[in-house]
Amino acid sequence: MEKLTIQQCDQIYKQVGTPCFLINEDLFIENIQRIKCAFQKEYSDTIISYSFKTNYIPYICNLAKNNGCKAEVVSYLEYQIAKQVGFAPEDIIMNSPLKRYEEFETAILEGALVNIDSFYELAHLDLIRKNHPDKELKVGIRVNVPIVDENGVSAIYGEEKVGRFGFVDDEIPDVVRRLRELNCKIICIHGHTSSKNRAIFNYIQICRRLIDVAEKYSLKPKYLDLGGGFFGPVPQGMFTDRHVPTYEEYATEIFKYLNKDEWFKTNKPSIIIEPGMSVAASSMSYIARVHDIKHRVDRRIAQTDGTMFHVRQNMADFKLPFNIVTQEKTLLEQEETVHFAGASCMESDLIRRCTTKQKVDVGDYIVIDNVGAYTFVMASSFIQYLPYIAVINDNGIKKLRQSRDFDNFIEVFSL
Repeated sequence: MEKLTIQQCDQIYKQVGTPCFLINEDLFIENIQRIKCAFQKEYSDTIISYSFKTNYIPYICNLAKNNGCKAEVVSYLEYQIAKQVGFAPEDIIMNSPLKRYEEFETAILEGALVNIDSFYELAHLDLIRKNHPDKELKVGIRVNVPIVDENGVSAIYGEEKVGRFGFVDDEIPDVVRRLRELNCKIICIHGHTSSKNRAIFNYIQICRRLIDVAEKYSLKPKYLDLGGGFFGPVPQGMFTDRHVPTYEEYATEIFKYLNKDEWFKTNKPSIIIEPGMSVAASSMSYIARVHDIKHRVDRRIAQTDGTMFHVRQNMADFKLPFNIVTQEKTLLEQEETVHFAGASCMESDLIRRCTTKQKVDVGDYIVIDNVGAYTFVMASSFIQYLPYIAVINDNGIKKLRQSRDFDNFIEVFSL
């Protein structure tokens, strides 16, 4: 995102309010189009399904829909959001680990692609079949994919050798048998597996696993779903300990592998990818305004109206890119230490520590970039209201969510 000017920050403060999540519409669309082009150049029958859990601001979800994405959801809340913004059920992929019967039934009967993950879902299907004996039922199955790095060490997020999601080897025969007994058509094999390294090799292993399952059980699914977890545009210096693949590198290596496989070449399934962080992270910033300056022996404290709990919920000192936007352009002769403090009562609530020659004063701003993924959706109203949300595009700045609205806040509670 291009650096905001003091005039733009003042406009946001007056027109919308702070603290504020600011969506860069053009950048989100650019990321969607880039990953779509990269994968569809290698294999035209690639489906991009936007991962709602990453950032389900309805405006963003609508942008994804309008740019040719399907919706990937992991809860009934997200399923309802997808329908609300205009996704048809048949364009929604449901991967929820928890699927209550009524929610599961709704998604199945409406025609969403539901990837089953646990045996209780087979009981759901059994009841649906009894109630709808003539209904064509189509489902996907999620399989467990152990992934390792180049040293043979588990690459699964959380460092477990076997992840918690999907059916493992000794469960799959029973799953396939029971689905066939229920006359349920298996149209998808799904293999999303979260990793910290986000390496290309992970996806080669996922491809291999999905095809092995298809071959072993004589399945001819319409879709192979590789899941998400890709890198997207990454600020310079954020990851210095690893190679950060581009969209194009992921696509090239994945299809280099698939196009050598006889099962794949014969069956030609659609490939689904579920990008979230890779397209959303870089397209949103967080803006907080300085309301006071305190002087301490070793630092100045810039008291803001934001809080680290909006952008760093786990309190980790993650190196998110930031800009200080000041009224005063003259630089100090020497750098000084400035702590941008959050508005909660916790001593540790620091949005950013830094040294700078910029003269930070009341009415200035700190802008944290690359906060479009797992921030808004995880932010809490700890002590303060949730932040405003706005979008910037060619038409200017538009408020998408109100903040500091007590009536709206309190109406969900009972005395």
